[in-house]
Amino acid sequence: MMKISVTLLILLTFSASADQNFSKAKRSLTIEGDNQEIFTLDNKSDYFIQPVNDVKDEAHLWYRTIKLVDEDGAPLDNKEYKVSANYLYRSIGHETSKTFQAKAGSKEVTVPKNSKVIIDSRGGTNWKYYNIYLVNNNGQIVDEKGKIVKNPKDMEFLKVSESILDQMLLDEEINSVSENLKEFDATLEPPKKECVECEKFAEVAATRSVETPPVQTNEKMQQDVASYDYIMDRRNQLKGTKGCETKLRQLEQSIPNQLWDNMSIEQRASEVYNQAKISYNKIKNDKASVNGRTVQTNFAQRANPHYLHPGVTPELMSCIVFQETHGIIRPQVYNYTYCDRTANPTSTAHGLGMITSSTMKKLHSYKKTRSEVVNQIPITTIPGNPYNGKSATYLHKAMADDVPLTMEVIFRTLNDNLKQQNWSLARSKSFDQNSLAQTIKQGVTLYDQDAKSGYLNGVLNKCLPCMQQVARGNGSAIDCHNRMKK
Repeated sequence: MMKISVTLLILLTFSASADQNFSKAKRSLTIEGDNQEIFTLDNKSDYFIQPVNDVKDEAHLWYRTIKLVDEDGAPLDNKEYKVSANYLYRSIGHETSKTFQAKAGSKEVTVPKNSKVIIDSRGGTNWKYYNIYLVNNNGQIVDEKGKIVKNPKDMEFLKVSESILDQMLLDEEINSVSENLKEFDATLEPPKKECVECEKFAEVAATRSVETPPVQTNEKMQQDVASYDYIMDRRNQLKGTKGCETKLRQLEQSIPNQLWDNMSIEQRASEVYNQAKISYNKIKNDKASVNGRTVQTNFAQRANPHYLHPGVTPELMSCIVFQETHGIIRPQVYNYTYCDRTANPTSTAHGLGMITSSTMKKLHSYKKTRSEVVNQIPITTIPGNPYNGKSATYLHKAMADDVPLTMEVIFRTLNDNLKQQNWSLARSKSFDQNSLAQTIKQGVTLYDQDAKSGYLNGVLNKCLPCMQQVARGNGSAIDCHNRMKK
């Protein structure tokens, strides 16, 4: 491997004075300007974020008001923007490399290692310190014990010695640069002889511009904040208020990078079936897949995510989508059940399949044995394998902006359901393990256990026979969707 010498200039990503502070974002951020205009800020650009108001004054809001400044604190455009408070904190937070002591009023507290710190301001004369507060991985303000602060407006800043925190910030920067150098070293390894196409790709890639403007104004741009975060932050602000669901449905129309917004509901229904067939064929033809030829499933087949049950079809997948998103059929759609009447709606269901985060985690970490975990949702249909090795949480959010990913997850969920039910109910006297109809019925019931009778009636009795006719060239997908109306 080629050896090189690199001189590094470390620039701390935080600056503060007694009356102002500004931080460098570590990831791209989506912000909202005047007239709800949406922008994406690239984390590689030379801008810093400066909060306009005190964190306590905006503690009751879903957003923080910010300005964009340069590294000296000079405003870039003299405008104010809104950014999700939770996502901002996740972006500008500093993870501590060791345990340290801080003052909370008159008492001293211990801040654990790996805490995420947000620096508010600098203070002191003889003893110089930072005013800080802590957040968790979800961007929620917490105390030093990790307990969520219910009323951030009344919270007390922690004071930590400037020298202690400066050293940790420097360590963070050095570690970050070290990781980048590891990746850079890897690119210097000579290409293998058999990878001629890799060399061609490298030549093309080298000619591409990597510079990105600090502010992009294209409403259809790719965003770092998934539309899942965009909507959930606003749901948390509107929850428990009259008209909550109506307002949120309207907000869905303003999602950046909106999908299918120029399509009629008839076109969306057809696109669902088209995408279902594409995903189905890709999975069936994947070299790792084993296409099941019998309805019956044994334990090894049930535990193997690549063993495909013959009961899963594009027609069944489409009916699931029509049931879950009836009357809407949009990829970026969310569950607002009880939003108007409760201050704590907790549903994480979203997308064409209305998959919840708990379902995703269960499938992602299926325990074959006490010591062996098998991922039941291997994503194999997306070119380049961008989701390889990603967590269940990452995949769940990513579905909001990726229709092919959603379709594969729907397939994998149904496949797991049918195999699970066929195998687990094999000893039941009322269940025929060789019956495809009974297996599909049980698998579909498992998809949504809160509305069994309506689900079965809509999906199996009304939609599926209709979609099977569409597969033969008779009728259209929207006809089958419309049959499901109560």
